[in-house]
Amino acid sequence: MMNSNEFMQVLLDYVASGQVGARDILMSVSAAGLASGLSAATVQQALTAGETQTLNQAKAKRAYDYIVIGSGASGSIIAGELSKTGADVLVVESGGEDAGTTISNPSIWFYNVGGPLDWTLPIAPVPQLNNRQFNMALGRVLGGGSSVNAMVWTRGTERDYDTWEGHGATGWAFKDVLPTFKAQEDWEGGANDWRGVGGPVHVRTPGDPHPTAPAFLEAARQMGFPIIDDLNGPMRAGAGYINMNIAADGSRASSARAFLRPNLGRPNLTLLLNTHATRILFDGDRASGVEIVSGEVAQPICAALAGTCRTMCSSPAWSIGTEAKSPTAPRTATGSRPRSICRAGWTPIRLTSAWCLSNSRSQRRKRRPGSRRLRKKVSRLRRRWFSLRAAGRSGSRARTGAMRP
Repeated sequence: MMNSNEFMQVLLDYVASGQVGARDILMSVSAAGLASGLSAATVQQALTAGETQTLNQAKAKRAYDYIVIGSGASGSIIAGELSKTGADVLVVESGGEDAGTTISNPSIWFYNVGGPLDWTLPIAPVPQLNNRQFNMALGRVLGGGSSVNAMVWTRGTERDYDTWEGHGATGWAFKDVLPTFKAQEDWEGGANDWRGVGGPVHVRTPGDPHPTAPAFLEAARQMGFPIIDDLNGPMRAGAGYINMNIAADGSRASSARAFLRPNLGRPNLTLLLNTHATRILFDGDRASGVEIVSGEVAQPICAALAGTCRTMCSSPAWSIGTEAKSPTAPRTATGSRPRSICRAGWTPIRLTSAWCLSNSRSQRRKRRPGSRRLRKKVSRLRRRWFSLRAAGRSGSRARTGAMRP
């Protein structure tokens, strides 16, 4: 059962992503008797974001400056920060809205593991893990893992960062990354040399810990371990309560709520939910775009700053399992595949030079001899690909899930 704060956060999530409008939110708040709990500024921010996203989604472009695949812990931050530069940013999220009770209510987070919001990625047995077979929990929802995990806010040890720098990772010493950690958080204990306040992520210790938690700390004290007030403070051995990214109102402070939602009112940021990224498009050995699928329609989207063939951006969407009838439908061929992508089960593609030549208006008169035969050959390959795609569509989506953050 949601409390009033969780209900309002969920409602604002729906509004900000364009799922519901002003009339819907007013009716829902009034019916629940929560009108006094919403600030005018918060509601206006959500309404502005909702209107912007509704317009952006209805007039989706064929090219964006940046395409962020996945709105997880890192994707939400990257997209939100890039949008502040004025660049056109597209966020493609395979999952849906982060409005479930198991997301907003921190006390029942464990219901997310193995549920519909989890990619449940199978992990191959390895000797280092005693050859066990298990699934890794990965969030398939707006916010990714930050919407389904246990909300433990921990930085890692100072020694690890300094070791990275010692091995050549310049700029990754703890003293270098500490300012970023402090800027992200709004620590309930106040600012000091180690902690920051005023950031987008509210961080606190458990307000009502389980009875076993203080018993654990007492056992540690009896064994001679020091009790630490702040585990993200000076790094030393000991025991203490964990830090958690839980908002002041008691709801989950996910990456999407902290970094993405406040920026959804920007006209240069577009969020597509329930949209699958099925292929990365290559221009030579450089990623230049992505194929996305929403419902039964697939279409290529260009990353304009990648220097890709601009003609791809003018091609229409085509349906899965059917041959595109438009003369500008893309011809594709398997390109060279980086090993890391091959291991993940992806099949990257690149545009052939024949397609670029045959569909670019400025190049129509420069077709080389034999290009007609090549176009026919590519067309046959494309028809075969569509038939194979229709047969193995579910398997393809499963492989896509393996790349999720």
